[in-house]
Amino acid sequence: MNAPYGATFEDLFSLELEKLDGKKVVDACDVTVCLASTMQQDTLEFRRLELSKNLEGKFREKIRDFLATYRKTWVSGGQVIYPHQSDSKPEEHEVEYVNLIEEDYAFIKAQVDPLRAYQDKLPFRQDETAFVNGLRFYVIMVKPLNNPQDMVYFYRAYRSRQLLSQSRLFGAIWRGENEFDLIKEPTLIFDNSIDCISRGDALFMLKKESFHTMFRFFEELEKSVNIAVTSIHTQLTHIQVVVDGYDSFVNDCKKNRLKMAMLNNIAKKSYLKDLTPAKIKRVVDRLDKNVVGEEFLMAFTKEQKLLYDAKRPWVLLKLLGDSYLWSELTMVGYEVNGKREL
Repeated sequence: MNAPYGATFEDLFSLELEKLDGKKVVDACDVTVCLASTMQQDTLEFRRLELSKNLEGKFREKIRDFLATYRKTWVSGGQVIYPHQSDSKPEEHEVEYVNLIEEDYAFIKAQVDPLRAYQDKLPFRQDETAFVNGLRFYVIMVKPLNNPQDMVYFYRAYRSRQLLSQSRLFGAIWRGENEFDLIKEPTLIFDNSIDCISRGDALFMLKKESFHTMFRFFEELEKSVNIAVTSIHTQLTHIQVVVDGYDSFVNDCKKNRLKMAMLNNIAKKSYLKDLTPAKIKRVVDRLDKNVVGEEFLMAFTKEQKLLYDAKRPWVLLKLLGDSYLWSELTMVGYEVNGKREL
């Protein structure tokens, strides 16, 4: 676990939402809710929900219950915290985080920074068609009354279909006299889940897929993939390793978001600059021809050339991504779908 971020995350469980004043339970924080919408392709717009006292209390209750439930899972499950890797696959007991001041995540910071001025956001109106159609997530902002600068943001993915008037579902309400009537008023629907939490410059992802969707992670990734593939090609050329079919390899990778994430990770890894034909050969010599294909093995063995085979589109990517590993414990080779540095 990364100690500072682990402490920051665990401290969330002591967030004071209510307190006793004599025998009376009173609010210990202010709660505000904002909806986020991608009205334009790259720009988030926020609208503030004007909450009744009862509804504000319901959101406070949601956060209180969520933290209490998650704390039990955290304590009993041996949870650990890791830095975010775009192509990793966290287990249930793993939480990834990002530091919003790092260059790689500046685009997320730019998206959420406007929430600091949430008081200035326009109130949400259900007749804003463009805003409703672009709904992406909502944020529950908790401001402790004893430390108003220490805001905590709870994010949950949201779609226009969760607005009952935009959904294929319809609702019925009791009108009395043994009769139900159709709900015609636009109705927002919320659940009890949370996808991400941020505090200060730390953002924790509890549901990684939602994190990628809410903050348009893959859209940003597409912008950087060209730099990544050029860097990888330059490094391989430097060590005089030719990739037969590299252009086809790149074009196919650009059609798959996970492959693009892997390419970007490969380009950032320090091992790439230390790669040598001898190191590649040690891995290639251990690969099973039934897995990677005999042509792939022969191309490197005879010509010191890597081969992209469209019939086996993951082989070259996994080789470059160091996904073919050898265990000194069992003397068995493994193909891994996700890994994390120790």
